[in-house]
Amino acid sequence: MENSSKKSGYLGHDHSLHAYFFGLITGIAVIAGLALVVFLIIWQKNLLQAKNTPAVADDVVNSQNDDKAPFEKITKIDLNSLQHVKGNVNSTDLTFIEYSDLECSFCKKYHVTVKEVAKNYQNKIAFAYKHFPLNIHSKAKREAIAAECAGLQDKFFEYVDKIFEITPSNNNLEDQKLFDTAQELNLNMDDFKACVEKEETLSTVAADALEAQGSGATGTPHAILVDKGGNILTTFQGALTAGQLTQAFDQYLAEE
Repeated sequence: MENSSKKSGYLGHDHSLHAYFFGLITGIAVIAGLALVVFLIIWQKNLLQAKNTPAVADDVVNSQNDDKAPFEKITKIDLNSLQHVKGNVNSTDLTFIEYSDLECSFCKKYHVTVKEVAKNYQNKIAFAYKHFPLNIHSKAKREAIAAECAGLQDKFFEYVDKIFEITPSNNNLEDQKLFDTAQELNLNMDDFKACVEKEETLSTVAADALEAQGSGATGTPHAILVDKGGNILTTFQGALTAGQLTQAFDQYLAEE
């Protein structure tokens, strides 16, 4: 009887232990399942929101477009309105316009590629630069404004080249570097600081961004190629290689 009693007690204890662990595992599974459902709901909501969010920073667009009307599709560029261009748009056959984001890692590489390719098309293609700061790069708008402020002192390309050179990209450039770079370029620091802090050039950045979207940009880098009349011949999405750019340039030059 003593042995039988002990055996019965042991089995009862074992059964309770199994029931406990089964309940625990079931509870964890239920909680994990609910967490997954919540995650999927939030993820889907964010995905839908992202699809309806313009690629360019909202505050940049809205500063130029107060009524938040959608940007207009464009097929022609006023070449004489280009502020930052290398080459003479009135004498070259084509003009290449680069829309870029100073915190975009792909733009950083693409900018160098474009500069190298441009050396082979002097007097044939003019090369212009405009801004398209994305909303995923919170520092890009301020950096674009700073570049335009440097442009007011005739150092736009020098400033852009330097920022692309030193930025780690993806919002990792320290804000102080904007002013250190201006100092290195011997800019009037009082004027530069006031321009940046007051966002005096924001309207230019905003206009560039709207133009980029109007020409079909959804991300960076984005570029367009236009003829002598400013008509858009083609668009370039993404960071093309030197070979791809050369092939496209040669093709369109042959048609002019």
